[in-house]
Amino acid sequence: MILRIYTNTIIFYINDSRRGGRFCISIQEYGNNIDIIVKDNGIGFESKHVQKIFSPFNRFANDMKFGGSGLGLSIVKRIIEHHNGNIEAHSELGVSSQFTLRFNKE
Repeated sequence: MILRIYTNTIIFYINDSRRGGRFCISIQEYGNNIDIIVKDNGIGFESKHVQKIFSPFNRFANDMKFGGSGLGLSIVKRIIEHHNGNIEAHSELGVSSQFTLRFNKE
């Protein structure tokens, strides 16, 4: 299931990035937590959509045509929550997005 998290998150970035876009994955450990941070320089989304982006079949493509079913991030969220973790999203429309996947080490 953890592999599915990585796969869906990376597919999200590939589908929703502009041509020539980049993304970076980093891991930070502190206390009892491990954060996996995925950041891009893609199309972003408006912050008012931050909770909706994790709902099934939601696709915020900012009037641009991108592929995908709108299921990937909802699956990621469910798997993370199943492992007692959480996911946070921060974004600026037209600039970038950052997702933090937080897991408890125990």
